[in-house]
Amino acid sequence: MNSLDNNTNLQKVLVKSQISDTFLDEFSKENISDLVFLARKLKKRNVELEQSKELFYNIVENMMDCVTVFSAIRNNDGKIVDFTLDYINQAACKNANKSREELIGHSLLAFSYDVAKAGLFDAYCKVVETNLPFSRESIYYNTDNKNVQGAYDNRTIKMGDGVVVIYRNITEKKQLEIDNLRTSEERFSKVFYYSPLMMSIISKYSHQYIAVNRRFLEIRGLLLEDVIGKTPPQLGIPESEFEEVINLLQKNGLVDNFEGSMIAKNSSKGTVLLSAQQIQLGDQECILISYNDITELKKIQSDIARLDRFNLIGQMAAGIGHEIRNPLTVVKGYLQLMGSKPELEPHFSKIETMISEIDRANSIITEFLSLAKHKSSELQNQNINSILLNLYPLLQADTFTQNKQIVLATQPTPYILLDYKETSQLILNLFRNGLEAMHENGTLTIRTYVEDVHVVLAIQDEGPGIPLEYIDKLGTPFFTTKDTGTGLGLATCYSIAERHQAKIRVESSPCGTNFMVYFPIPQTK
Repeated sequence: MNSLDNNTNLQKVLVKSQISDTFLDEFSKENISDLVFLARKLKKRNVELEQSKELFYNIVENMMDCVTVFSAIRNNDGKIVDFTLDYINQAACKNANKSREELIGHSLLAFSYDVAKAGLFDAYCKVVETNLPFSRESIYYNTDNKNVQGAYDNRTIKMGDGVVVIYRNITEKKQLEIDNLRTSEERFSKVFYYSPLMMSIISKYSHQYIAVNRRFLEIRGLLLEDVIGKTPPQLGIPESEFEEVINLLQKNGLVDNFEGSMIAKNSSKGTVLLSAQQIQLGDQECILISYNDITELKKIQSDIARLDRFNLIGQMAAGIGHEIRNPLTVVKGYLQLMGSKPELEPHFSKIETMISEIDRANSIITEFLSLAKHKSSELQNQNINSILLNLYPLLQADTFTQNKQIVLATQPTPYILLDYKETSQLILNLFRNGLEAMHENGTLTIRTYVEDVHVVLAIQDEGPGIPLEYIDKLGTPFFTTKDTGTGLGLATCYSIAERHQAKIRVESSPCGTNFMVYFPIPQTK
């Protein structure tokens, strides 16, 4: 039998779906050797194929992942309008909580409305039309939008005129991630809200406040509705400083301990160390800003610097004060002697002017010596209101002669350790400075009250105020804004305050200046 006949017979034999061993034995071994070999090989492959199909079926059936096979349903125009479920494995049946019989042959859209809602139906259509695989995580939330109803990791490929969808139920994993994220957000919220530092979150682009913490509102003296939607410059941060912070943030990605200014309660100026970091909140790019209020620290540093200057001036005063006064005393003595001689009567007016100037020089030296650190104070338990009442007639007379008014508003205060003479000098110096700063008909107000653990003496005038750049220089010896001042009056006040362990604070505006002296109240043991 030639090769052509073998091939023709093989084609006839191969139309049978099964070939038995009896059928093969009826042929002569000599004539059908090729056919027998090919037929047995085909049978072996059929058996292997059946085994492979069974193995594949068992693998797919017992997969932990859900597997479904859909065929496309097209309308007369050839457009896919739905899919029919052709196969579903056990995991998918379990996930759907239905039997295979209930699902096979049913519509995909009828099977799950969420498929269309989540955009998966359109994605499956695209896979069929383009032959491009599709993968995505799909999450379905409960009506409260807090808990996950279902979450699936979806992988879809084309098969024939349909798709094979392999998906894994990741609901528990996603719920755990959401719970962890919610816990993390709650922790961040608590750390942010209860932080001892001022903290705020602003939009990266509009720079409007999105959130601020409790400390921010307390120090700034603001309500939340006064802040949200505003920008830092609108709430008192200088525009130039804020622009510099933004530039540094864009350049370096963060800002660390930038010293800037702010407006605190009662429109008082404060100093802060500002740190900033870019963060992502959901889909919004933001800037987290923390502020460390160092206003009191700066005041302490200023006080220390002032004390150092006082120490230096005190050492100078102790060293040269007496050396200058002694020759002046001699000169004054000779001038007084000359003033007693009749032949010098034409020069008496000049002699008196010289004596007056020597007396003025002596008064300056007296003030200069009062700055000496080693000078002791005779501290006794006294009431500051009593000292004020004793001085009041003198204060009232000074204001009357200058056509100005004085208001004394005292509140009950406890006894504190005071040196009567030095406290009187401090009150007189501050009183006269305030009086000189006002025009006629101005009112100077003196108050006393208790604040925390201090007795406060406050002397407020209605003058034009002190320029901000001069505030930190107040109390520096020989610094004065007066044409005829020596610059020692306030320096003496600060020195007296230091010996009483008191602090002087100054508030000034175009409507006037308020000097407040905080005397400590002795703590009873």
